[in-house]
Parts: sequence; structure tokens; C-alpha cells
Amino acid sequence: MGSGNLTRLLLQKILCSRRKLQSVAIRIAHVDDIRPGAPHAIHTLNWCASVKEKLKNDEIPGERDCVCIYKVPPNMGLVKKKAYEPSIVSIGPYHHGEPRLQAMDELKWRYFHRLFNPKQQHGVELEPVMEAMEKLEEKAQSCYSDEVKLSKGQFAKMMLIDGCFIIELFKELNQKQNFTQEKLDIDKERSLIKRWMLPTLRRDLIMLENQLPLFVLCELFQLITNSSSSTKATPSLQDLALRFFNPLLQRNHSGTQENQGNQPNLDESTVKGFEGKHFLDLFRSSILPNLPEKDARGKQTHMMRSISELKEVGVKITTAKNHQKPLDISFGKRKLKM
Repeated sequence: MGSGNLTRLLLQKILCSRRKLQSVAIRIAHVDDIRPGAPHAIHTLNWCASVKEKLKNDEIPGERDCVCIYKVPPNMGLVKKKAYEPSIVSIGPYHHGEPRLQAMDELKWRYFHRLFNPKQQHGVELEPVMEAMEKLEEKAQSCYSDEVKLSKGQFAKMMLIDGCFIIELFKELNQKQNFTQEKLDIDKERSLIKRWMLPTLRRDLIMLENQLPLFVLCELFQLITNSSSSTKATPSLQDLALRFFNPLLQRNHSGTQENQGNQPNLDESTVKGFEGKHFLDLFRSSILPNLPEKDARGKQTHMMRSISELKEVGVKITTAKNHQKPLDISFGKRKLKM
């Protein structure tokens, strides 16, 4: 046999051996592919189908434009959890039923009984008020960002009790002209609130997690006011609320006491201009600055300087005489007026 023929035979055997090895490798790969978790075309089709099926069957609620009452993010609560929790009274569903707040729950019922007592000659009729809460229940629930762990009836009951407590509290203090004059005797006659409670109540009622939608409170207020036999003119709920919260800002309000010094009054037209979806939002609206914003000079990096730093560079800090709100701050001629 010639050397050329021998070479051809050797090449044929080598090629044949390679084909056999490739065939074995393909079979081994096929066996591996059909094992669980293997990246095979069949499994690719299976997981794709499962994703599509889940997307089709799952009912995930969409974004709600009406959400306005949120829970404080957990990472913020890690610093000081008590800073975001009510101290003596729960309003709304998030802290409803907490054992440490039960003492004030009893006080809520006393206010409620005083308002709707059937033995009272000029008491408010309960049925229309309960019907109104049932109609507003679904709309009110949609205002909360987190899941409300109350049944349908329990939520309506909570709105009724908490809302009546707030309205009666405001009306009682308004009658005694006690929103800022805390030296007045509020413990006489029919008062259920003690003087020491007021600062804490003000703080609790503007907490983010401790809110009822304002439209619920306004509806309650309207029904209760219309049922009252009193002929006296009643301020709006927003007006009463701002009078109640005014001491937090050391700001005077018309109808509470005579204006002292340079403290401005909030007249009725000013109050009507305030908007809010709940008390915290209303309070925020009341302290936004009235001063017109100046046009920004391009993109600038803003850094808040301390009073000490401003004084060091010659800036004088003066009291503004005509500013209406705490955030009305102006600067000119090296003078910062606030």
C-alpha cells in the first residue's frame, strides 16, 4: 500500500472519530438540557408562558390620584419612632385601636354621646349622619396609601366617632375663646378637655399618619351645624382648625384675642384661600409665604447659611412688620427680614 493511500486512511479514521465525539457531546448536552433549570428552549417557552399567565390573571390595583394620607417611611422611623406617632389620640385608621390610646377613645365616646344624646332637647339627629358616612366610606378609604385593616362598617364607625370628636373639640374651644388664651378656665361647665391636653392634641392632629380626609370632616361639620338650634353664626371648619393650630406658630387669629404687637390677623377672606386635603395640608397651606417669588438667575446651587454665618459677613437680622406668615422672608440692603 502506498504512502498516499495510508495517509488517506488515517485522515478518514480521524474524521470519523471526530464525528463520533461530536455526536456523543450533542447527546450529553441534550440530556443536561432536559434537567430542571437547564437553559433549554422548552424551558424558555415554559417560563415565558408562566409570566404571561400571571400578568393576565393577577389583579393589581392601579395608581390612585386621590391618595393623600401616607405612612411615614420605615427608615425615617428608625431615628425616633415616637416623633411620628400620636401621643394621646388616634385619628383615622393607621393607629386606630392601639391600647396606649384607649383613654382618649373613652373621651371620644363622651363627646359623641353629648352630641347625639336622644334625651337631649336640641340634640343632633344621628341617622342622616350615619348615612352620610356610609356614602363617603369608599371614597375616604381610597385616600390612604397603605392597606386599611378595618372592615367596611368599622371604617365608617371610625370616621363618625373621630370626626365628631374633632368638631366638638373645636366648637367647644371656640365658644370659650380658648384657642390661644389657655389661661381661661376650660375645666368648668361641660368641658371634657383638660388644659394640659391642648398642646399635645395640637401636635397629634397635624401628624401625617393621624388624619381624616377634610371632605369627611366638612360633611360632618355641615350636618351637625345644620341640625343645631343655635342662631349664632358659626365659623367654617377650616377657620376653626386654623384657630386651634395657631398657638403652634405664635400667630394671632381674628376672633381669638386682640391683636398684640405686630402679629397679623387671619381674616375670613384669607382663610378661604387656604386649601387642604386634611389638617396637615391645611396647616401647611396657611404658612406658605405670600411674598412673590423672584425670577431665578439661571441654575444656582442654593446653600442654607446659619444665622451666625450671616451675621459674621455683616447681614442684619430684623423683624418684619408687614409679613403675614412665618415663611415670608425677604432680603435687601444687607438686611434679612423675617
